[in-house]
Amino acid sequence: MTPADGDSATPGHQVILPAGSTSVVVTITAVDDGIEDPGEELSISVDVGGKAIDGGSIRINNRPLGPTVEITFEGVQPPLDQQVAGTANGPFTTRFTFSEPVRGFAEEDIVWQTHAGTTVDSTNVGVFPWDYTEVRAGVEYTVEMMPTQAGRLYIVVQPGAATSVANGYDNQWGASSLRVELPEDRMLVAPAALTVSEGDGDGAAFVVVLTSEPSGTVTVTVTGMDGTSVQASRPTVSFSPASWTSGRGVTVEARNDANASDERVPLRVEASGGGYDGQSVDVVVNVSDDDPAASPDAPENESPGLLSDVTPESAAAALLGELDLSRGQLDALDRLGNDNGRYDLGDMLSWAVRCRRAERSNRPRRRRSRCYPRGHRPDGRGRRCRSPTRTALAFLAVVTLSWGCDQGRGLVEPSAGEPEPGFLGVELAAPAGALLSGAWLAVEGPDIGELRTPGLELFEAGDGSRKEVIVAGALSPGRILEFRVPDRRPGSRYRVRSIEVTGEDFTPRDLSVYSARISR
Repeated sequence: MTPADGDSATPGHQVILPAGSTSVVVTITAVDDGIEDPGEELSISVDVGGKAIDGGSIRINNRPLGPTVEITFEGVQPPLDQQVAGTANGPFTTRFTFSEPVRGFAEEDIVWQTHAGTTVDSTNVGVFPWDYTEVRAGVEYTVEMMPTQAGRLYIVVQPGAATSVANGYDNQWGASSLRVELPEDRMLVAPAALTVSEGDGDGAAFVVVLTSEPSGTVTVTVTGMDGTSVQASRPTVSFSPASWTSGRGVTVEARNDANASDERVPLRVEASGGGYDGQSVDVVVNVSDDDPAASPDAPENESPGLLSDVTPESAAAALLGELDLSRGQLDALDRLGNDNGRYDLGDMLSWAVRCRRAERSNRPRRRRSRCYPRGHRPDGRGRRCRSPTRTALAFLAVVTLSWGCDQGRGLVEPSAGEPEPGFLGVELAAPAGALLSGAWLAVEGPDIGELRTPGLELFEAGDGSRKEVIVAGALSPGRILEFRVPDRRPGSRYRVRSIEVTGEDFTPRDLSVYSARISR
């Protein structure tokens, strides 16, 4: 080992703490010794005037061994300093990206622990994961997490947890740091939307967290299940001043019922006592029926057969300007949708839902054809106009949330070097409790490639510099779309525009309260 800032002539290596300073940085570099070994550990002690004041250790791994892992955060504040990856004030996403494909990596291989510099009494800061997703097979994973209280966390991949597909060696140990600054006296619930299937005993869970110590016992009650197929494992949970830091998980299941309809059940999570009186959060449960049949709420004497030649894809293509539908077909879609006198996103999504319920073959194909200009439409209604009040525009320069980022003074400028191909994301911002069924977006920028929407349906049109996209499904605020680019670093070259957003009732929403932005 060679200390870059030490005095090599003095035993033990000295560093100078300048007057007026409270800390000094010492850089320690590992020198290649040419020996093949599984790793070493260096013990360090810090003395002042012969009196030990601190200590620690450094793990040294041989670089040729297996894949390295980069751990970054999304949904957090920009970096504060070189040691802190960002500041979270609520739920956040942790992304794990390996340098080469691995096998056998699982959620259990991720650990979190309190940073030595935490300011939260003696209680370990904890987090709850609720969605573990393999984004790119063997290479990229994301975990949605909820911190249980303020402090500072290390998110860590356990040494040896991942095995390289290429050479079978163990992975390089990886960790990143996050400061958690939750608002005091707040009840947080995440996620705000769940999807369950009838009769599935596993169900889905949400987490209830208190952000600071209550003054007494807090009782949290889940309501809204009466008359529905939904049931909660714990309709009531409680927190006491002695045990408030761990959070509480509530599992939601759906019983089999007699109808053949999908359901959307809004639940109310409400707190009382301990200084948390009156706080409430809405959680939406989307129930998939296990006995699909024709929609029971279809108009009398009117069935999806009325538009037997209109698939969800052709309806979306007509909305995107690629294909023609007759005036009668457009009117019929509006009548089956929101009946507001024009064919819009809500009508198209309503028709897609009816087709699914009628067990029609409607798997969305990812359209690669160019979007033809919207001139006069075959029904004679002319070009569709969009006023500024219907357009929400948001820009976000990409911030690199990794260990050793720019000193937290703002956005990170793209650095020179090899291109970094991969995916950028589109994040949707919506009011609390908003229930959405789809969004119509335009994404612009150079060389836009593959689009994907994990867990949602996707319809698209356009070329490599401009894509129009319809994302359908139960939308929640956050990342709803990803698109491949040749270089993720100059993220400011891409922008997204909201064209239309529709609610669960298939009526258009006011775009002034919704926005979309590009994220890394």
